[in-house]
Amino acid sequence: MDQVKVLLDLPFDVLLLLAAGYASYRIAFIGRDAHHSTIDVTFISLAFAAIAKLSMQLTAQAAPDVPVWSIGLGSAAASLLIAVVWRRWGQASTYKALRACSVSDHDGQPDVWRSMLARDLKAPTRLVVCLKDGRSLMCEELAKFNDAPMGPCLFGPDGSVALYVTDVLKPGAEDWDQVEPFDPERSSWGYELSLIPSSEIARIDVSRPA
Repeated sequence: MDQVKVLLDLPFDVLLLLAAGYASYRIAFIGRDAHHSTIDVTFISLAFAAIAKLSMQLTAQAAPDVPVWSIGLGSAAASLLIAVVWRRWGQASTYKALRACSVSDHDGQPDVWRSMLARDLKAPTRLVVCLKDGRSLMCEELAKFNDAPMGPCLFGPDGSVALYVTDVLKPGAEDWDQVEPFDPERSSWGYELSLIPSSEIARIDVSRPA
C-alpha cells in the first residue's frame, strides 16, 4: 500500500505519463507478452511514456494557452495511437526489415507456438488436434462457427486448444466419425465447445489459406 501511496502522490503529469505508457504497452503487446520480464514491462512502458512526454512538450510549446489537462490527455492519446500502429503494422514490418537485411529472422517469441499466435495471419480454415490417447479431433470448416459465442476456435498461450468438434478419428480407424457440436433438437443447449489442455495434445494441424 505504501508503494501505491507514493505513486498517487506524484504530480498529475508524471502519473498521467506512467499510466499512458503502461496502457500503451498493454495495447501493443497484449497476447504477445507472456515471456516479458519485469524489466521488459518497465522499459517498454517508459518508452511509450517518453512518446507521451515528447508530445506534451511539443504541444505546450506550440500552444501555450491550451489547458494543461487537455495537453495531458492529448499526449496520452498520442502514445496510445502509436501503440496501435506498432501493434497493427510496426512490429511485423520491423521483423520483415530485419530479416531482409539478414540481421535476424527471430520474432522474439520463446517458441514456435507463441510465434504463431503473435503473427497477423489469415484466419485458419481447418483444425485437427491429435491427442496422446490416439484419437484425433477435427473441426473441418471453422468458418461455420464464426458466429459461435467464442468464435471458431481458441489457441491458448500454454498450448491448449478449444474447438467445435465436427469429426472424430478413433485409434486404428481409417474413417472419421462425424459429430454435431450444435444439435438442432437441443438448440437451447447452444454450441458445444471442447477445451483440450496442452498436456493431452500430441500434435496440432492448422490449415490456413495461402
